[in-house]
Amino acid sequence: MLPISTISKKYGDEQALLVLLCRVFIGKANSEDINSFISDHQLNWDIVLSGIQQHKIGAIAYNTLSNTIADKTFIHQLKTETAIRAVYGSEQEKEILRIYDLIRKKGIAILPYKGPTFATQYYGSASLRQSTDIDFLMPRESLEDLENIIDILRADGYTPMYDIPLGYRKLLFQNTCEFYFDKYRNEIRTQHVEFHWLAHHPVFDLPVNIPNSMLFNNTQRIELASREIEVLGAENTLLTLLLHHGIKENWASLRHILDFAMVIKNGNIRWGDLYDTSRKYNIENALNVGLTLVEELLGVETAQIISKKVTTTRFIDNILNKKQKKSLAYHQWQKIKLLDNNRARIKLIKKQVKYVFTPSILDNKFISLPERFHFLYIFVKVIRRSLTVFSRKTTPNV
Repeated sequence: MLPISTISKKYGDEQALLVLLCRVFIGKANSEDINSFISDHQLNWDIVLSGIQQHKIGAIAYNTLSNTIADKTFIHQLKTETAIRAVYGSEQEKEILRIYDLIRKKGIAILPYKGPTFATQYYGSASLRQSTDIDFLMPRESLEDLENIIDILRADGYTPMYDIPLGYRKLLFQNTCEFYFDKYRNEIRTQHVEFHWLAHHPVFDLPVNIPNSMLFNNTQRIELASREIEVLGAENTLLTLLLHHGIKENWASLRHILDFAMVIKNGNIRWGDLYDTSRKYNIENALNVGLTLVEELLGVETAQIISKKVTTTRFIDNILNKKQKKSLAYHQWQKIKLLDNNRARIKLIKKQVKYVFTPSILDNKFISLPERFHFLYIFVKVIRRSLTVFSRKTTPNV
């Protein structure tokens, strides 16, 4: 575990305090450690608040700081924000259950994941983890299932992200992983619900897709808002976190590491099965990175689990050095480097090159070309984007 003094020296006192808060929450430090740190350092509480918001750990911060010598005005602000989010989280729980029932009654065995469901399962309460969206996994890539879901939620007052053009239906599952819906009240969005037929992007994340049907094995049942529902098992929960937090997001926040740690701490994980899956899909290195980060930042021991200790300096920099802004190209290259071997990296690059010559939904709406002419979309993309930029520049402000 990295000493807090080392973190403070390299990344600043405020970032070090945030790491300490997470350690206290998971039981690897205590309130006296926080009090000593606050006493010994001149903290800028505005920077601390900004860091809490960036890392999305408001409830964790309030939970760990409320009985310390931290600035009382600051704690009151955290309390107010946490209370508001708790109310919203309660509303989300009810909506999850309502949608779960609506769609399962039609024979589509969706599973809720991430968000309040994950928080209840591994944090013990939805109020302890900030979330904004509602997410469900679909059991398969099925246009029929998706169209049924669209009909069900449209009738329930949700607005689908778009009507699926006939010419785009095949590419929808080939080039995307989700379809979302929004619900509005008085023109204000109140709910955002996503349905995923893959737990990762089919083009930008992995050389070979991990089917959702595999994730639906070894499910568990938990109680959410006094109702029993079916959810992912522990190792598949950790796998989806690895896909989202580690591969898609490149371990961008302390909450990503804390989520990983909470599943390790509170889940009954069959590590042999998880490592077998990681090797099959060339993400063993990514799993080792996650386990190493959990130990180095939060002190959760993973030495008996990990197959190989790896260097994580660039990942810790990504988490704690928020002054550095990295490009999308940089993050995509980090994904490629994270894969286990060059063969997997080349396969992923080939996927992405092929994607350049296929239409997005916006390209398809701009002009629908037969599949044999899809190679022309590389030029269509340039024209469409140029016209969009030109339109923005020439549209007068009203």
